[in-house]
Amino acid sequence: MKIPIACTLEPSAAKSQLDEWHGVLSQVVDDSKRVSPNQLELSLSPRADVRSVISLAQREAACCTFFSFALEIRVDGLVLVVKVPNEAVEILDHLVSSTAP
Repeated sequence: MKIPIACTLEPSAAKSQLDEWHGVLSQVVDDSKRVSPNQLELSLSPRADVRSVISLAQREAACCTFFSFALEIRVDGLVLVVKVPNEAVEILDHLVSSTAP
């Protein structure tokens, strides 16, 4: 089954959530790595409020079901892995446009 590239939020709520992403990620991301056009790995700061990242990712997954989020525990720290289908690469770009350290 193909998941539609769509958001269930009203435009103002979607803008507010996008602003929240930019705010949270600018505070918690130490490094980012584009693994592929549709996958991004965000290395989280050791001081990151992981609960806020998880809460925001859960809300995003609820309204934009085409997003996939995973929190990986690695030797060198926590990494938020964000994936989208090929048709949603531009949306991923926009979501993380302010995360470059």
